[in-house]
Formats: sequence, C-alpha cells, structure tokens
Amino acid sequence: MAEKKYIDPENLVLKLNKEVKNLDISKYEDFIMALCGDREYQMNAIRKSIKFYISDEYDNIQDLVSENYEENDEFNELFDSKDDVVNQLQLKNKLSCTIDFATGTGKTWVMYGVAQILLCEGLVDRVLILCPSKTIKKELLDKFEDFSTADHIKNSLPEDSEIKNPSIVDSSETITEGDICIDNVHKTYSHVSSSIEHSLEGRGEKILVINDEAHHMLNPKSHAGTNDKRSMLEWEKFLKDDKYNFKYILNSTGTPYKGDNYFKDVISRYSIKKAMEEDYIKEINYLDKDESKNWNEKFKAIHENHKEIKNEKYPEAEKHITIFVTDRINRTDEIADEIRDFLISQENISEEEAEEKVIPVTSSSQHEENVKKLETVDEPENPVEWIVSVSMLTEGWDVDNVFQIVPHEKRAFNSRLLISQVLGRGLRVPPEYRDADSPVPEVVIYNHDAWSEEIDDLVRHVAEISKTVTSRVMEDRDEYNFSLYQMNKKKEINKKEEKVAEGEVEIPESLGLKSESTLREQIYVSADSGEESVKKTDVKELIKTYTIDEAVNEIYNNIKLMDLNHDTEFTKEIGKDYIKELLKEELDKIGEDKVTEENLQRAKNAFNVIYRKVTGYRPVIELEYQEPEKISTAEMNNSNISLHELKRNCAIIYSEDSISNCSDEEKEIIQEAINEIKGKYNIKIEEEVNKTPVNLTILSFSNEMEFGKRLKREENAERIDAWVKSRDRGFYSIPYIYRPGTHSKQKHFNPDFIIKKGNDIIIVEIKSDEDTNLKNQAKLKGAEKYFEELNEKIDEHNYHFYFLSPTDYTGFFEDVIRNREYEKRYELHSDLLKKTKSEARSE
Repeated sequence: MAEKKYIDPENLVLKLNKEVKNLDISKYEDFIMALCGDREYQMNAIRKSIKFYISDEYDNIQDLVSENYEENDEFNELFDSKDDVVNQLQLKNKLSCTIDFATGTGKTWVMYGVAQILLCEGLVDRVLILCPSKTIKKELLDKFEDFSTADHIKNSLPEDSEIKNPSIVDSSETITEGDICIDNVHKTYSHVSSSIEHSLEGRGEKILVINDEAHHMLNPKSHAGTNDKRSMLEWEKFLKDDKYNFKYILNSTGTPYKGDNYFKDVISRYSIKKAMEEDYIKEINYLDKDESKNWNEKFKAIHENHKEIKNEKYPEAEKHITIFVTDRINRTDEIADEIRDFLISQENISEEEAEEKVIPVTSSSQHEENVKKLETVDEPENPVEWIVSVSMLTEGWDVDNVFQIVPHEKRAFNSRLLISQVLGRGLRVPPEYRDADSPVPEVVIYNHDAWSEEIDDLVRHVAEISKTVTSRVMEDRDEYNFSLYQMNKKKEINKKEEKVAEGEVEIPESLGLKSESTLREQIYVSADSGEESVKKTDVKELIKTYTIDEAVNEIYNNIKLMDLNHDTEFTKEIGKDYIKELLKEELDKIGEDKVTEENLQRAKNAFNVIYRKVTGYRPVIELEYQEPEKISTAEMNNSNISLHELKRNCAIIYSEDSISNCSDEEKEIIQEAINEIKGKYNIKIEEEVNKTPVNLTILSFSNEMEFGKRLKREENAERIDAWVKSRDRGFYSIPYIYRPGTHSKQKHFNPDFIIKKGNDIIIVEIKSDEDTNLKNQAKLKGAEKYFEELNEKIDEHNYHFYFLSPTDYTGFFEDVIRNREYEKRYELHSDLLKKTKSEARSE
C-alpha cells in the first residue's frame, strides 16, 4: 500500500462555525490587549478558546470535530469517515481542545488569558495547570505571578468580574475558590501527597484543567532511570477520572504530534513558518553535507560555529549557548566529558573552567544542581555555554541565547515530535535582536549529514518551510503496478577463505600515499529559503601524524608480526632503510614531511598483499540470502523534493492524466514546479507512453533525464508493460560487499530503473561514462550473484541486470527493449567486468 500523503497541519485546525450568543467578548478586549500587546495571534487564540468553552453549541470536542467534518469540505477530504477522525480524539467526551504555538511565541499568555476570562465569567472557580517537569512548573509559576500582579492587566478587567484577582499556588496547599494551582503532573498520583484530590474531587465541572506540553500525555516514553512512561499514562487517566468529572480542558503545546500524526483537536495555531515570517523567532539553518570524518572533526566544526556566533555574528547577545541533545540519560555525562576535553585542548583552559562551561542536564538526581543553573543560564555571569540534555528535559526553560543545537544521535531527531522539541530550544530571539531594525538571528542545527535526506523532509514538514513536490503511487494508475521478488540478506555473515591468483611474490615498489586536504567542508541549508551556505573547517591539528622514523617502525613491526603469523622471513628482504626510502620518495611527491594515519594504513596495506600470495588464500565475507518474497510497486514509498532543489538540476516526467487525480493543493504545487522548470527539465508526455504507476517521476542529473526521455519514446514504450524510477531509499535494494581496503563492508544500493516486459524484469543502474571505480565493480559483482540466485529460485520472472552509461543507451534500447537480446552487455558493464577480474588476479 502506498504511503499516505503528507497533510498540511493548517488544514487540520478546527473552525468554529457557530455564533456565540451568550457572551459579549468585546468587554474583555482591554484585558486581552493589555496582556498580549501587539501579538494579534495570541489575542485570536484567546478569543477562539473562550468562544468554544462558552458556546452552548458544543457539549464536547466531538461535537466540534463532527461539525467540521460535515460543514468544512477541506477538513472532510482528509478522512475516510467521521468516525475515522473522532476515534483519534483522546478526550472526545470533554470540552477539550489544543492550542499549537511555536516555541518562543508565548503560549503562556494564551493560557493565562483563557484562565482569567473563564474565572471572570464564573464558568469556572478554580484552574489547575499540569506540566511534566519541575523546570516547567517554576517558569509557569513565575510568569503567572507576574501576570496576576501587573496593575495594567488587573485594571483592564471588567468591574463586574466574578474572580479578577486569582491567587497563584501549587498543590502543597488546599486549592480554594479563585486559585490557579500550578504543579507537576506527578502530584495527581494517588500515592503522592498533595491537595489535588481532596480539593478538586466532585468539583470538575467548575474547574479548568490546562495541560502544558500536552504532547507528553499522548507520547509516553520511558527514559533510563525515570518513570516517565507511567507518568504520562497516569496523566490521561487522571483527566478521565469520574470522581473529578472534569469538563473544561485546554491543551497547550508547540509540538502537537502523536508520533508523526498531528493532533485532531487543535483550534488555534501559530506555526514556526508564520513566526519566522513575522520575525518572532530565529531562522533555522541546518547541516546538509559534512566532510568531517569523525566526531573529533565534527566537534571542531561545531566549536568553530560557536566561536563565529559569539565573536562575529551576534556579539551583542549577552550569552551564546550550544545544546547537545541525546536520547539517553546515561550518555549525557560521556558527551559532556568529550566536550570538556575538546575545549581544554582547543581553548587552552583548565579542567575547572571546562567543568563550569559544560553541564549535563537530566532528571537524574546527580544532575539536580545543574538543573538549577538553567534558571540563570541566560545571564552573562553564568559561565555555562555548552549544555548536554535529553530531548524531554530540553523543554520548559525559556532560554533566549541558544544559537546552535546538535542532535547527537539520530533517535533524538527522527520524528516530527522530536524535531519540534529540539528546534524549540533555539527559536527564542535574544532581547538585543528584537528591535525591528535588528537582523533576525539564526539557530544552527548540526545534525549528522548521513541523516540529512530523512531529516530534511521532517524539518521541512515541521517548519512548513518549502513547498514540496511528491512522487507517489496513484490508485487510479494501478494497471501499471507490477510484482517483483526480492531476497533480504541473512543476518549471519558467512566467512570463508578464497583462493587468490598465484604468482611470483614481488616486494612493493610504491606505497600509494596520497596528499590529503586538511579542510572539511560543511554545507548548511536555510530552512526558509532553501539557500545553501558553505563553511570550511581546518582540522590539521586533529589529524594524527607520524615522523618518517616513527612510520618506518610501525610498518616494519607490522611486517615482523606478519612474518611470525605466516612463518615467513620478509623482514630479511624488506629492511627499515628500504621502507624509509620509499616513504621519503612518496612524501616528496605529495609535498608532505609527515605520514598521516590514513597514509600509514596505505603503506601497511601495500606490504600486506604479499602475504596473501604466500598463503594462497584470503578471508572474504560471502552474502547469503533469505528466501525470495513477493512485493509490488504499489508498496513503493513516496519521494519528495523541494521546489528549490528541483530547480537546481532535476527533471519531472508526467502526463495530463497522471496528475489529474492529485489534490487541488498538490496540483497547485506541481503546476508551480512545471512553470519553474521549463525546457529540457519539464518532460510532459502523452498518457499512452506514460507507463508508470506514479503521478510524476523525479529524475536527478542529466544521465537519468536522458534515459527517462528514451523510455517515453513511442517505439520503446509500446514494447514494455510498465516501469518505475526506483526510490533512492527503501523499496528495492541489492546487497553487495565493498572492500575499499583490507576489510570488507556489507552495503546495499537501490537501482535507478525497474522495467517490466512480459515475464522479464529489467534492472538498470545508471552511471557516467567510464565510471569504473571500485564501488561500482563491487555493485556489479553483488548484483550478478544476487540475480543469478534469484533466477534459480523463482519461475515467475527472469531478472536481467545492466550497468549503463549514456553511450550505452542506443544499443540497450535497440537490443534489449526492442529485440529482447538480454545477453548483450554494453561498454560500462563490460569495462566493470574486466576491472573486477583484473583486480581479482592482482590480489
């Protein structure tokens, strides 16, 4: 089944269509303006929430959702039935709703505004605010105390208000009429001592419950050393408990996701995109490509960012903070120690100074003192500049001066919820840059570039930044879907010894040393404009090097060890002087005077080859496959590309019919893409030659474009049943063994095109002319073994694999597509075969 299409959260925001006849909201306008200032989005959220609670038209959130399903066409189109959406409501029998405000845009103001008006109206006489941590509790208590004691806010309330001077308390004292009680959700547990049970039991219909950071309630997750999962389950249980019978519930969050699914009870929304457009939050700049080879080199780039932000970009800010986010409490101390060690070496500071600059922050009791430091972390007197935290603990402390965020593990950044949480820590704008004339600062997201393809899509969805064109399987094009067989590799690795070509053993006369750049390039992408910025980090001092004499000893000792293992005496023929001469000669050629770690390994490998020839065998990893399983192109995952990327060097193939059943919104974006990429990149074809099950095909680089154009020619299209441009990730992958050095690596690749022609399945991998590198040789070897075994195991199809470059296209379409000459092999494929055999002989 094809992946469900992405739904714009804006289309899920509920509309209130009924008039409220029993409230004149205008009498609270002075109060709303005094509280919110010029932030119209906060005012609208307060008005809409009050309208929902006070209106006689709604008994619960289910009524409002049903109304939207029946009366709002845009909302209706998103669900299969009314029950489909109603069943996704967590508190469907309550007057419960959610406000979704991007972090840093002031949802606390809305919470206070709604609470105060409902108290003034007498609809409720108490307010209970629950939050998931002590840090959030303290922030809320401070803010609500400020609101309730501010004269300009108090004096703006109507004189006839039922309760206009609420007391701000926590559950350590009895909650009485007119109180706003703020506390941690743990205080609702039956075994925890608090005033909540005896103060609120039986009074639920006159109580407003506000759940801050409400996404935790729907995403229970355990962290090491905590009972977070039980806490969140108990939270929902408390809200549904009949002994309280709560009626009015307001959920507040900047991350209204259950996993990747947006909440279905949101009545007001102020998105990251909107907040960025209106300069209320920082812009987002995230890492797309990174040449760093290890975490030490990454630390260097991160540290360079931190220095540039502090000294050049935003020197007027009082503090400059970088946060590392991990998904496990037990990793925070390790990461903090790594950062401290790095700072000691890079900044020449003492251990004590490094200890003060870097703190781990978690719910663990050993980090309690560090949590307290967060209260003043924005102040210049507080020396903390580097914070290591788990994702949940990053919430609740309102810090203005976070300028860089580093998700340390993929699991800390692999869902819309987590990305929203992590981004939220860095979105607030420092006071020094809030002036209209000030530049809007940015927050840098230094994620691992290996995740960038997946993260790019998630970040764009969360921030709703760039319009995205999606290639998806369409139900109305099912006639072009076809089945395939695939074999997954077995988890066990079969190791064996392989006989190598015998011959006279020759002492190496060269070591293959290479000149290595010490610059590592990082490419960052603006989430707003999609524009790239390039930075270069010099890691020279981080690269381990050896003097010539040190390298000679390392290589000679390695040969000596191999002699002992293989009962040989090559150290008699290969002396230190010989090794030294080779090293000097090759270092002179590349303009170096020291040997890097990588060149040392190359030199060792040069001598290791002779031992393979002596023993006659070498260890190899051999892939073994599971039994074939049947899949269908109907299961192919979506492929997304932003308009910005599409314009750079991509093309789309489509027909009038293939895009006719897309949604109106999707058609608009596709039309915009078509308008943007006129000419050779815009390939509109007739329906009868568009034999693919997707709405449109996205092609990258000129090689793929040229192949795609030939597929749609009538003389070729009429001779095939169907085809797909396979996905870069997921769906259909071919395992292979890649051996760039002495060690083999298990890899897999996704071919570019899959073509069905009767019972024949033609698999095509596209490369440039003469691209016969080691990796492509390994891919060919792996693919030939894979399809040979697959063809032996199944009768339904015959599989044929081809490596092609543009010079091969004419022959391929003439011989294979039009004349079924499947045994033919073309220039690139043949060259790769020769190279593969040649490499095997040389070993």
